[in-house]
Amino acid sequence: MSAVLKHIVFNPGKRFIGLMLLLLAGFGQLAAQTLHHGHKFDAQKRSEWIINTVTYLENSGGPDMLQKVVVNEYEQEDGLIAFRVRVIREAWVDFENGDRIHFVCNSAHDDEAVGDVCVAMDQKGKVFVNEGHVCGGLINFEYKGKNAPASAALFFQNFKSDTDKKIWKTYRK
Repeated sequence: MSAVLKHIVFNPGKRFIGLMLLLLAGFGQLAAQTLHHGHKFDAQKRSEWIINTVTYLENSGGPDMLQKVVVNEYEQEDGLIAFRVRVIREAWVDFENGDRIHFVCNSAHDDEAVGDVCVAMDQKGKVFVNEGHVCGGLINFEYKGKNAPASAALFFQNFKSDTDKKIWKTYRK
């Protein structure tokens, strides 16, 4: 038992103060975590950012000059293979069947009002949004299965953000 905790437990007059300090520390950490994980954002600002990002993706002409990422195999367990795609702010990934996904992500660290959000567009112009935790521009999307996804459709159906398991949702204007 730590010296501070012993002091609080064995000194009844100090228990109340100690309890209050512990509660305040806990609430402070909860508030910081809530903000850190993007639960507090301005819905209008996020909506505007998504609309602007979709317009950017539609007009970008393809992500050929961006960071290319790959679907990595990183672990095997119970006959399943764990796959990961790591995106840092903006990237693209190609699939076996010729499909391509272009990602753009915002971190609450970069723009608190927009919060943590990623927008992705496939080669057909279909747009998806994921509200998983983006930390400093970095997010991992993971999936466990027997085979790597061979298409963009399989990626969006199966991959979730790694820290909070958020799914991809189809975006409709």
